[in-house]
Amino acid sequence: MKICPKCQAQLSDTVKFCNECGFNLKEYEEKKVKKVCKKCGAALTGGKYCGECGASIEDSNQADSVSMDGFDFGAINSLATGQLFEKEGFEVDNGVLIKYTGKKRSIIIPSSIEEIYDSAFENNAVITLVDIEEGVRFIGKRAFANCESLQSLSIPSSVRRLYPDALCNTKLEELFLAVYSSRSYQDIIEHLLSENTNELLGDGSLDLDDYLTRENGKYRIDVLKLENDAEAILERKIAEAKRRAEAIRLAEEARIAEEAKIAEEKRKAEERRKAEEKKKAEEKKKAEEKRKAEEKKKAEEKRKAEEKLRQQQYEERSAKWYVGSIQQIGMYPKSSTGTKMPIDWVVISRSGEFALVMTKQIIDTIPYNTTSTSVTWEKSTARKWLNSTFYSTVFSAEEKKMIASGNMPNYSNSKYNTPGGNKTTDAVFFLSCTDIDTFLKDTSLRKAYPTDYAKARGVYVSSMANTAFWWSCSPGENSRMAVQIDSFGFTSLEGCDVSSGNTGIRPAMWVLLK
Repeated sequence: MKICPKCQAQLSDTVKFCNECGFNLKEYEEKKVKKVCKKCGAALTGGKYCGECGASIEDSNQADSVSMDGFDFGAINSLATGQLFEKEGFEVDNGVLIKYTGKKRSIIIPSSIEEIYDSAFENNAVITLVDIEEGVRFIGKRAFANCESLQSLSIPSSVRRLYPDALCNTKLEELFLAVYSSRSYQDIIEHLLSENTNELLGDGSLDLDDYLTRENGKYRIDVLKLENDAEAILERKIAEAKRRAEAIRLAEEARIAEEAKIAEEKRKAEERRKAEEKKKAEEKKKAEEKRKAEEKKKAEEKRKAEEKLRQQQYEERSAKWYVGSIQQIGMYPKSSTGTKMPIDWVVISRSGEFALVMTKQIIDTIPYNTTSTSVTWEKSTARKWLNSTFYSTVFSAEEKKMIASGNMPNYSNSKYNTPGGNKTTDAVFFLSCTDIDTFLKDTSLRKAYPTDYAKARGVYVSSMANTAFWWSCSPGENSRMAVQIDSFGFTSLEGCDVSSGNTGIRPAMWVLLK
C-alpha cells in the first residue's frame, strides 16, 4: 500500500494516478522528494525537530507531507474544506486560485485547483516556470500578463477555457501543451508572439509546426527559437527592403539628375528666349513711350487751346450774362397757336461761373399738384413735370450741358411754419419765398406778363395790370396750399390750393457759364 502525498488516500502500490484526486504518482516519484513540516510547511533536513517552528517530527499530529519544487501539498489539502486558504503566497477560495504573491521562481499548480482567476499572476516579476497539472479547467483574463521573467509554462488537457490575453506581454521561451491543434490555441499563440512573428506565420514565412516537439507526453513550442528565427527573417527582409530601396533611390537620383539636366537646358533656352523678348519689348516700350509723349504733347497743346477757348467763351458769356440781362435758351410754345419759340430768361443772380435765371414771362399754367392733398415740393407733380417732360423736350443736348442741378433747402413757411419738406436736387424748379425776397427785392421785378400761349391755356390775368399770378415752391398756410406771387408782385404767404389750374409758372435754373 502507498499513500497519495496530495490527498492522503491509501492506494495500491501498482497505480500510477490517485483514484481520489487524479494526482500523477509516477511523475511525483520521478521528482526529487523532500519531507516537509506539517505544521509550518518548511522543508525538513533531518533530526527530530523542525528547524523553522521547532515542532517535533515524532509528534503524532505531524503527518507526512511532500513539496514538489517548493509547492506545499500538505497545505493544499485544506482546500477540500472550501474555506479561503492563504499559504506560501497562494490565495485560494473554493478551488479558485485568486492571487499568487509568493517569491518562488518555480510553481506547480495542483489538480485540486479548478480555476486560475483573472490577473492571478499579473505583473509578477519573479516566477520563471509554471507547471499546471491536470484538473485545472479555466485560466482567466490576463492570468499571467506582464510576467516578464516567465520562461516556461505547461498547460494540461483539462483546460476548457483559456482567455487569449492570459499570456500577453510575457517573455516565454517555451510553452508545453498536453493537447495541440493550431486552431484550438490560435488566439493565445497570437497574443503570446510578437506582432512581427504573427505576420510571418500568417504569410507563410514561418511554420509553427517546425517549432513543435513531443517531450514527456506533452507538446513543446520553442517560443524563443521561433521569435529568434522571426527576428532573423525580419532582419533579412529589412536588409532586402533596404537594398531595393537603395536601388530605387539610385535609379531615382539618376532620373532626377537627367531631368535636372534637361530642365537646365530648357531653362537656359527659356532665358535666351526671354532675353530676346525683353530686348524687343524694351524697344517697343521706348517707341510706345515716344509715341505717348508725342500724343501727350499734342493733347496738352489741345487742352490749353480748348482751355483758352473756354476761358474766352466764359469771359464773353460772363460779360453778356450780367444780372438783368435777357438770355435765350430752349424752345417752348409762345403764340396762341402753340408755335415753339426761344424762351427768354432773365438773369437774377451771379455766383462765380454760375448764373441763376428765371423766365421773363409766365410761359404756361399748371397746378402745383394735380390733386388737392397735403404735399411738399419734393412730392409735387409740378416738380416731377419740370425735371422730366419740360427738361427733356425744351432743351437741346448742348443746352443741357449748361444746366447745373441746384440744391433746394425747401424752407418752411415763415409766417405759418408749414414744413417745406425734405431737401431736393433739381435741374429746373420754382423759386422759393426766400429766393424771391433775396433776388427779386423790388416788386416790379416780380410782376410778370403771360405769353399768348399761357393765356390760351387759361392762366388768370388781372384786368387792371394785365399781369398774372405765378407759383413759388414754398408751402402756404397749410400743406394743401402753396405760396403764389400775385399780379402786383406781392407774395401771398397764405397761398392757394395746390390743385389750382389757372396759376402761371416761371421756371428757374442755374446755368454754368464756363
